[in-house]
Amino acid sequence: MSIPKKLKQEVESRWSPYDSSVDEWTPYENLKATVLSPICSSAKIGIPVKYDLAPIWGITPSNVEYARGGVQAGDYLIFYSGNGNFPYIGKVGMKTNSSKLAETLWPYHKLNRERGGWATSDIPSNLLYLDTVWYAEISTEIVQKLRFSKDTVIRGIGQVKKNRIKRLRTSVEEIIKNNTGQIRSVAIKRNSFMRNNIRRQMNKGATDEKLLSIACKANDIDSSRLSQSAKEDIIKCLKTIYPE
Repeated sequence: MSIPKKLKQEVESRWSPYDSSVDEWTPYENLKATVLSPICSSAKIGIPVKYDLAPIWGITPSNVEYARGGVQAGDYLIFYSGNGNFPYIGKVGMKTNSSKLAETLWPYHKLNRERGGWATSDIPSNLLYLDTVWYAEISTEIVQKLRFSKDTVIRGIGQVKKNRIKRLRTSVEEIIKNNTGQIRSVAIKRNSFMRNNIRRQMNKGATDEKLLSIACKANDIDSSRLSQSAKEDIIKCLKTIYPE
């Protein structure tokens, strides 16, 4: 799907991190735009008051397993990026539903529908707010053992089969622990004590490292595991919310 110049300009003029050079929008582009680049509440587009910063993923209402209540807070999502790679794992913190916010986050779904493509139900309006997203090294073989048969093409969203976990004599938590590295993006939850402390420190001319330390401590985040890009996202968001 080729993206019209007018829509590219509209997207570029907003807060969105979309790459305007992309002509064919894919799920991986959505992943980069709202999971690997978490959304700051300063965007004022309807992010729940619980969050100052949040990585977000969306699932379509037509997804059968989601409709059955298959995704809950505390669950893990293993993201597929193509070419047999599963480079990220996210932990769900909260889920909501909003077609309006979904269309703002991923405007190309709306464009496709208006062109006679996907139906309204295919807008990913089931929104998952992720508390933490890690770099991962999950092999296709592991995912197939957990969910799919050996020759199944991996697509969409599917639950890990509990009986397969038992046969492997392990747990999802153990797999996550053994296959994740640095934190790629992270949620910062609203906290009045944190906000007041950050304001005071900013008035004193505190360094970025100091502000990061305050936010991490308030959110029980191990700052030593944060990737450089995750640190930059947090600092950028804090300075946007609390300008000097």
